[in-house]
Amino acid sequence: MCQDVVFSCPIPDDGWLRALQIVKGGAARLGATYYDAFHDNPGFHSVYLAGLDGMEFRFGTQVPSSLTAKSDCRIVTDD
Repeated sequence: MCQDVVFSCPIPDDGWLRALQIVKGGAARLGATYYDAFHDNPGFHSVYLAGLDGMEFRFGTQVPSSLTAKSDCRIVTDD
């Protein structure tokens, strides 16, 4: 199962760290604790979070910002 969320605008640099904390916290609750950054530059951030059983999140900001989540169908609406 793969789910994409596309935001209407990029996340500004002054909000990036807070947004990243929120995504990392949510991903960790689902077991995705491995973290790596593809890009971490002003105006261009792209990160990867992963866990067991193929759980992965990709989160980035450019035009527009996006969040992609992929799992083995264990994520339910309450998560």
